[in-house]
Amino acid sequence: MLVRLPLKDTGMREEIASFVEDVSALVSPPEVWVRLNEVVNDPRSAASDVAEVIGRDTSLTARVLQIVNSPYYNFPSRVDTISRAVTILGTNDLFSLATAVTAARVFANVPCELVRPEDFWRHAICTGLAARQLARQRGVLHVERLYVAGLLHDIGSLVLYRKFPSKISAVLMAAEGDEEVLYRVEQDMFGFDHAEIGGALLELWKLPPTLLSAVRHHHDPEQANGGRLEAGLVHIANVAANRCEDGAFMATGASQELVPDPVAWRLTGLDPAVLDTIGAELAQELEQATAVFMPRANHS
Repeated sequence: MLVRLPLKDTGMREEIASFVEDVSALVSPPEVWVRLNEVVNDPRSAASDVAEVIGRDTSLTARVLQIVNSPYYNFPSRVDTISRAVTILGTNDLFSLATAVTAARVFANVPCELVRPEDFWRHAICTGLAARQLARQRGVLHVERLYVAGLLHDIGSLVLYRKFPSKISAVLMAAEGDEEVLYRVEQDMFGFDHAEIGGALLELWKLPPTLLSAVRHHHDPEQANGGRLEAGLVHIANVAANRCEDGAFMATGASQELVPDPVAWRLTGLDPAVLDTIGAELAQELEQATAVFMPRANHS
């Protein structure tokens, strides 16, 4: 059972926000993604607006169309335009795909001497896939937002890796592949952890509050002021990923003995047996997803 930590105070939050603003350039999404996020979350926007924003970035357009036409989606006919992709996938799904492509670029900045970028990427996408599966089981609307939350749940780690490489090296050694140990060691060493940094970073990027909450509290979902369901789902998804041989936080860290905080089951209303039911499907889906995304993850 996990021991929940007290809610971080306002002063600490302000200090973290200031810190993240200073170092945000180390882990920053491209302008096209920032604009895409604004359009997707604007109720006045239309599908054509989404297509227009993506179309401004030739690299993103090419990569999105390449993936849409891959066996991962297996559409019966070729999709030649972003407008057509929006029509087939829908705005939310296309945003999730664009986010995955963008994340691959950002995650490529993981310092190789600390964590292998491919391991970081596999864990991120595995958590995203698990969060989406769990959201479907729970009957959540717009499950792709949980995929995005899972995909970005460890984004704060990139800031710590880039800013404090020597200290983080010691933290990683102490954690020995256990994420629950990791974030507590981070708190002892820095006064904050990668989840808090991630939440502050996504707040700077102006992502929706429930997504912020899911990232900020994926280790302590009960402490979320809002979006406890989302935080609980990402918490369980993170455990599911760490139980998956190819999706663990560190390549040697997979363990079937890992279990979510019992409070996460209460917050989500899910049965613990779901971890076993999604396991095989998750492994297969991860293999398909990494076959599509991994080739470009290290040099996008």
